[in-house]
Amino acid sequence: MIAAMPSTPQIDTDISATQHDGRSFVDAHAVIAKLKAQLKFEQTRNAALNLEVARLKNWRFGTSAESMDAGQTDLFDAKTLAAVLAESGAEDRAQEMADLALQSSRTPAAKKQAKRQALPSQLERIIHRHEIEPAVCTAGHPLVRIGEEISERLDCVPAQFFVHRHIRGKYCCAACQTVLAADMPAQIIDKGIPAAGLLAQIIIAKHDDHLPLFRQEEIYRRSGAFIARSSMAGWVGQCAAQLMPLVAAMKEHLKQHTVIHADETPVKLLEPGAGKTHQAYVWAYRSSDLETHGPDAQNTQTGRCVIYEFATSRAGEHARAMLQDWRGTLLTDDYSVTKHCLLAGRFKRRAAGRMPGASSMKRISSITVRLRLRRCGALPISTRLSGRCKAWGRVSDCASAKSKARPCSMSSSVGSRTSACNWRTRM
Repeated sequence: MIAAMPSTPQIDTDISATQHDGRSFVDAHAVIAKLKAQLKFEQTRNAALNLEVARLKNWRFGTSAESMDAGQTDLFDAKTLAAVLAESGAEDRAQEMADLALQSSRTPAAKKQAKRQALPSQLERIIHRHEIEPAVCTAGHPLVRIGEEISERLDCVPAQFFVHRHIRGKYCCAACQTVLAADMPAQIIDKGIPAAGLLAQIIIAKHDDHLPLFRQEEIYRRSGAFIARSSMAGWVGQCAAQLMPLVAAMKEHLKQHTVIHADETPVKLLEPGAGKTHQAYVWAYRSSDLETHGPDAQNTQTGRCVIYEFATSRAGEHARAMLQDWRGTLLTDDYSVTKHCLLAGRFKRRAAGRMPGASSMKRISSITVRLRLRRCGALPISTRLSGRCKAWGRVSDCASAKSKARPCSMSSSVGSRTSACNWRTRM
């Protein structure tokens, strides 16, 4: 009897199942290896983070830097180390107790009561008297004045505008057939409506109180006087022209001082019509309070002089135009314009910071003399050196041309020979 043989499809199914189980086993091993690597990475990162946290805790809450370091314990034996550690701990505990005692003993400081300052004595006083009328008590008995109580309150009157009306009498002479009138007092702006007080108020408010003209226009309107901004701008320009002789006199007075402070500060210049701003500068020149020579040296308060000059740039021509005829010591910053003027011998420059004394003045003078001597002596030497350098440059150029024309027979594959060949070519 012949046994039945299995069919071919059954054998193919068993083989495919075996292959499928093998691939699953390989994939499982790959996943396990990947998970192990990820676990190791996470463990390493956690250890690093724990170490960082411990280090930060020790830095924040540990002992101070003045205490014993772990590396210093190897320098002592066990007995000495125990004594040092005990002493360090005792000092730390004593410091903590002292801090606690200080915090407990501190009491909130009593707030100082602000003292009211007396009103200036030069202000006008308007007296208001208050008396009991009639001087009898509630029972009808007469009262006797035994004293008084005085209290003061500061008041302010807003800007008041008033008009100066000039009335000039007119006279005629029947015999000469002429008409005469009294002369008008001199005015800053001829045939203009502003008086000297109004012009001074506008200029001071604009340049000292930093009130633009459009704000002044609103302020004056509240007081009952309308003054157009364009009119005030024209008045300011005319006043500037009228004050030029005073500015020239102040410049001459400033140049008589031997020590001057100078500096420039940037300001924004508005371009008319465009609405854009440009960089401009205001140059400030001031006399020194510590000057020992020159006009008003003993009384620096009355001799103080400050001049401001507006300029559209930071060019040195503005400083040179101001200090062209002046000789002395200039206290300023390290701007290059002052260096050029120093080399030209116009003045002695000193960095701003402190007033130079007599020894410093002599030292600055000696430095200036040495600078001039070096410039006069170094010029011929530098000229000769320049000629020699040019001659040497021509010789080296010729040698370089000849060396470039000569072929190099050394091999370029060897490093040392290649560098030697290149060195010969450069020579």
